[in-house]
Amino acid sequence: MSLFDDFGDLNQFFNQAWNQFTRPVKDMQPFNCYACDKGYIIVVNTLGIDKKNLSVTLENEKGRAYPVLKIVGETDLEKINFKNKVNLGISLKIDQDIKGLSYKCENGLTTILVETKKPEAAKIINAKMVDDNSLDW
Repeated sequence: MSLFDDFGDLNQFFNQAWNQFTRPVKDMQPFNCYACDKGYIIVVNTLGIDKKNLSVTLENEKGRAYPVLKIVGETDLEKINFKNKVNLGISLKIDQDIKGLSYKCENGLTTILVETKKPEAAKIINAKMVDDNSLDW
């Protein structure tokens, strides 16, 4: 028997009508990425993780073509036997060089700025035609 059993049909009404979450960062896809002037912003769902217990690192793993952004944390509420963890790896398929990484935690979301170097302007080199005798191959 639940504490809320006495509410009968009213309890069922609240379960259906009010138990909704509308947010772009969900549990099954716990992050979203956005391009910005400085590079990329990645917003990660870290609800329930104390910011003191969270780490954000960028790792170049052997054999991987792209670096992996790792978000790891754990908060243990021993009094109620509740442990919340996050262990997320995001492959950053970014062709620009990464020059910086910073993050902040607010309202259960961790916002990460991946700063990239601006690509240089494309260079065009015009080839000149030469006669067969001048090539030294």
